[in-house]
Amino acid sequence: MSVASSNLKTNKNRWYLAIDFGTVELCALLFNQNLGEQYPIYWNDLESKQDLYRLKVAAFYAFTQKEEQKEKSPKSRSSFIIGQKAIDHSETEKGIFIQSLKPYLNIAVSYYSSSQGQWQPKLQQSPERVMPTYWLQKATQALLTALTPNSDKMGLTVKGVGLSQEALFQALNNLEGVILSYPHSWSETYRFNLREAVLGAKLVHKPEQIIFIEEAIASLLGHLSVLEQSQKEPKPTLMMELGASSTNLALVNIPENLDSLTHQDFTLESFAYGGLSIDLDILYQFIYPQWVKNPQQQMMTLEMDFPSPGIPDPLKRDTVFLRLQSYPVGRSLLQAAQLVKFVLQKREKFTSQLGEQKWGVTRQELTEKIINPYLNQINLSLNHLLAKKGQSNQEIEQIICSGGTSILMKESLSFLLEQKFSNAKIIYPNFTESEAENKVSRVAVGLSSLILFPKIIDNLNQQYNDYFLFIELLKILPKYMFAFADIKEKLIARGINTGVCEKKLLEFLQGKIPEGLIPSDKNCLCLAEYSQNNCEYEGLLKIPFCTIDSQGYYNPDVEQCQKLRQYLGQVLSSHKQQLSEPLTLNLPIFS
Repeated sequence: MSVASSNLKTNKNRWYLAIDFGTVELCALLFNQNLGEQYPIYWNDLESKQDLYRLKVAAFYAFTQKEEQKEKSPKSRSSFIIGQKAIDHSETEKGIFIQSLKPYLNIAVSYYSSSQGQWQPKLQQSPERVMPTYWLQKATQALLTALTPNSDKMGLTVKGVGLSQEALFQALNNLEGVILSYPHSWSETYRFNLREAVLGAKLVHKPEQIIFIEEAIASLLGHLSVLEQSQKEPKPTLMMELGASSTNLALVNIPENLDSLTHQDFTLESFAYGGLSIDLDILYQFIYPQWVKNPQQQMMTLEMDFPSPGIPDPLKRDTVFLRLQSYPVGRSLLQAAQLVKFVLQKREKFTSQLGEQKWGVTRQELTEKIINPYLNQINLSLNHLLAKKGQSNQEIEQIICSGGTSILMKESLSFLLEQKFSNAKIIYPNFTESEAENKVSRVAVGLSSLILFPKIIDNLNQQYNDYFLFIELLKILPKYMFAFADIKEKLIARGINTGVCEKKLLEFLQGKIPEGLIPSDKNCLCLAEYSQNNCEYEGLLKIPFCTIDSQGYYNPDVEQCQKLRQYLGQVLSSHKQQLSEPLTLNLPIFS
């Protein structure tokens, strides 16, 4: 990764912005396709004058009591305070505080209900406060605005290593595309919400300019320099990205010529457990039992349904995190758990004072109660991954372990991998690049490298995502009984390649509504009771919009189909994305 001179001319260059939008931090790289150069992005804090290569994913919006009662939405992106300052303000001021918001973007799509006169759905942030999911999108938009020339409105000056401010602003104002990642198991809901925030921040102007790739693939591309490539035959490689909110795995046979790699060459797995999940388990297993024994503490009891240690259970975890982060004392407990986690990397025991009581946690206790159950989940996912790929343990030749959580549990993880993959070389990358380049995540590096390997992009999923297909299907459903062949014919007439999306279409016709378009029962844990009982949701889920008979013919419920169309009209009227056309990547990299 080299850096060009600061007097770079940008008017004839094609620029792409790669954003690693993490659960805890955000970092980014600019990629110049013409030169094949990467330029790390960083920020200068206008108040502290400190340079930041990673921005805390946190947002705070201060409001008056009158504004809170009316549930008014933020007036603009600059109404939010972001990053570390948001965390600081949340300790002393009244307002909405949102931290580690990435998982909540996967819950539901927001919309303005004209009949109810309010935004839906709402999250139950605390017993006293609800927050429309619309605010999550606006907070994300505010964070992404820090990557534009308007970053000064957020109290930051965006800069690029090796670029003058003039060249940087010219590049950011003329981006060909934005590249982002997502955990493999997450739904189109997350991509829709993040895409909407990118458009709202005006990084690009068209949805088709926003490219998504799975996090495990992005991480692998970011680690190409440490891969051992065979000159004769493909090398079976396992990528393990252990992040803050998810664990992402990829299995691929690395060929001699990397240009021949396609998305179909990758076998992927992911599950919702990571570093923040470990923090939560430490809190509940070790800290909270000591806290409630201390009569001097004036904290409400955490009357929450905590998940079992080491088990993903994303909705239950997201609900507890949301509740804890709504209170300063809850955030303090999570910080204490994080301290325990880091101290036990180097010491056998952690001890502290809680009121008048001393308490402690040993590394062995942490391993037995939390790390081992997590390793069991990893082992199960590895077994599933190998079965899907049709490869044996002994065939794997190299394993790359990345992400902050992999370093935390390196000893235990290595023991598992050495036992399971006896012929594999285990790699924990230790990069020796320049200081600026090393401060940017390998996921961000991999995302920017994606432009060099366009065949790896899942073009079909980008073009025919679940939301677009479902809306197209509703447009052409007849009012009478029909055969699947009739539907295919109508969609083909609309220019849709039904051969590549037939499986999805059949699922929809059997009554499945794309996940997150309407909050499902499993998403209700995070939602306020009012949203759980939202009459519009209930009406849409009460009756299937289509049924199939014993002869294989489909019978649409005309009234239910019309309700769905009206609801989707409300959703789209609340967003920049209209989903009227496939998101075709009309970029020269695909020509």
